[in-house]
Amino acid sequence: MLMEPVIHFECVSKRYQLGAMPSLRERLGTLPERLRRRSRDAGAEKDVLWALREVDLEVFPGETLGIIGPNGAGKTTSLKLIAQITKPTAGRVTVRGRVSSLIELGAGFHPDLTGRENVYLNGAILGLRRRELDRLFDQIVAFAELERFIDTPVKRYSSGMYARLGFAVAAHVSPDILLVDEVLSVGDAAFQKRCYEKVWELVNHEGRSVIMVSHGFGYIRALCRRVLWVANGQVQMVGTPDDVIRAYESSVFSRATGLPFNLSQGAEAQVQIVGVTLLDAQGQPAEEYGPQDSIIVRIAYQRSQAVTGLTFAVGVMRDDTLNCYTSYADECGFALPADDLGGVVEARYHALQLMPGAYQMYVTALSSDEKRTVYTYRTVGFHVAAEAGLDIRHGSFYNLPAWRLAAIPHHEAL
Repeated sequence: MLMEPVIHFECVSKRYQLGAMPSLRERLGTLPERLRRRSRDAGAEKDVLWALREVDLEVFPGETLGIIGPNGAGKTTSLKLIAQITKPTAGRVTVRGRVSSLIELGAGFHPDLTGRENVYLNGAILGLRRRELDRLFDQIVAFAELERFIDTPVKRYSSGMYARLGFAVAAHVSPDILLVDEVLSVGDAAFQKRCYEKVWELVNHEGRSVIMVSHGFGYIRALCRRVLWVANGQVQMVGTPDDVIRAYESSVFSRATGLPFNLSQGAEAQVQIVGVTLLDAQGQPAEEYGPQDSIIVRIAYQRSQAVTGLTFAVGVMRDDTLNCYTSYADECGFALPADDLGGVVEARYHALQLMPGAYQMYVTALSSDEKRTVYTYRTVGFHVAAEAGLDIRHGSFYNLPAWRLAAIPHHEAL
């Protein structure tokens, strides 16, 4: 027997009307025909936004789906269609089971009611009876850590308190489908950790379906089995988290553009990085490497006058601007001759230890004193390719440990 999806989008499109709503005269049809025609033509040309266009999607019981994309791509609109907050302009949305949503923090809370009253109000909206809410109430309040404030009107809550209470209610009502829009990136670290653990429990122990919209790709990678990338209301790609996130990041952070040059304090007159070349282990120029390959960074520089304490920093930045690592020549015991006005230096990484993806190698000329004055810096892009036969899943760094069976009883290792 085939499993039926809990969410099914069939060629779904959603259109929004921009600008001012039609006036009462327009709605009643009392405007002259020529003015009504002009209003309709203007609206048809420029006042329509297609938030989604012909989207097909299936989500099955117990599945976690991440939705990523730029602002305005249609991510939140997708959640609102699932929650039946809005209806599609075209196509069909089928949802099976109870839906609990956290699309907007505090949505559904009445500001003049207390936290206690809003818990019962929200629970009733989600279809729970009073007896069920009585049983869950203490768990909800303890999760939100709002015992002292539960009888305070929520209009006096901070945004973090709103988030905690909203998530606590949504996650404890035993939903078949939980919709989460950026909630895991709100609040302090302790709250984020509790949210993460609760979502993990819902998916892995209770078999719930979770649809998550987030710009925090760490959460998407850790919690989601599939990722949907949308842009301009259309599906760009559906697949595993690493594949889709890598494709999305590559489209946003083109390695051809690199990072900008940065010259500070007019120091370009003193020091210039003439060129940066990346070489493989054989000393040949290359743009693509394996995760464990060696790489040589060759730096040609010149200076118009002697600069005391000139040194270099070399580092790797992922194309989503995550800084992977940086090393300084002087901290490695390397020093340049004080009277040298130019030359070539090389820095060698014996193993990149990077996951597949696009990266920038950046080189900075700077002073070796405490001020670390930056004279100039330069970047060059490179790519790390996947190695055949290796199942690479998560993270930024590639490091394979050596495994062995320890010859000690298991109780001694606890």
